[in-house]
Formats: sequence, structure tokens, C-alpha cells
Amino acid sequence: MIKFLCNNPDCDNNIVKVFQDVKLIPPFLDCGACGTGKLERQLGAPGSHKTQIVDNGIQSKQVEVSDEVVEKETKRLYNEE
Repeated sequence: MIKFLCNNPDCDNNIVKVFQDVKLIPPFLDCGACGTGKLERQLGAPGSHKTQIVDNGIQSKQVEVSDEVVEKETKRLYNEE
């Protein structure tokens, strides 16, 4: 997940995109909100992972889960209610 922020001081557009391959991440994107600025890639904190125990009733298995995935799924569940 990469965050992009518009470099136009009059525009506050920002987006988050998911890339499967590091080689596919562009340094900037065209800003669709203002049309004149560029969305520049922002440096973020290193990702952290948590190990959670998933129990399917037959066998327990440790699964590594990203904090961002947990946060995104939590927001999705609350938005559906």
C-alpha cells in the first residue's frame, strides 16, 4: 500500500494504492482532482506484522497478518452495519 499526495499547495488530494510488485510503483501519478499537480509517492513507516492464532476447529495454525489488513477489514465490517 503506497500513499500518494498532490504537490499542488492548493489541492489536498491524496490516494492510497496497492501494488503487487515493487517494480510497478511509479514515482508520481497525475492528479485527477486539480489537473495541474502531480501525486507524489509518500514515504511511510515500515510495515509491521502481528502473528495471530487462527483456529478452524480441527487444528490451530499461526498466521502472519498485517496491521493494515486488520484495520481495513475492521473499517469494512463497521461500514456494512
